[in-house]
Amino acid sequence: MIGKFLISDLVEGQQYSFKKKFTRDIIETFSALTGDYHPLHTDKHYANLHEFDNIIIQGFLLTSLMSYVVGMELPGENALILSQESKFIRPIYIDEVVTYNCEITKIDLRFSTFILLYTIFNKYGLKAVSGSVTVKVRIPKK
Repeated sequence: MIGKFLISDLVEGQQYSFKKKFTRDIIETFSALTGDYHPLHTDKHYANLHEFDNIIIQGFLLTSLMSYVVGMELPGENALILSQESKFIRPIYIDEVVTYNCEITKIDLRFSTFILLYTIFNKYGLKAVSGSVTVKVRIPKK
């Protein structure tokens, strides 16, 4: 089910969290879509030789799920992403279940926009990615 929030429905401090497991199939699909077949994302042996314990998930694959959050949950149908920023802190490995925590931190009613901060935690609960999304909430036509 898709959210249908208006800017007036949202509140600062409103949160949304979910978990996701990134499998080989997901990584291969993202690689095929983007052309990013770097061996850190496809070859465990290569990753091991270059300081990583296993295949690492592409950073933009991890942050692409903010499209899901904004387009389906907060605010959902009325969403338009204006910008996104990310900071990659530590790797997330294939087949880890990761946690996404998102929070609305600033609402500007004048422009019908809000800032959504997000943090992605690895399986140990350590911060792996943080960032923000600036979102416009469109007014639906009647």
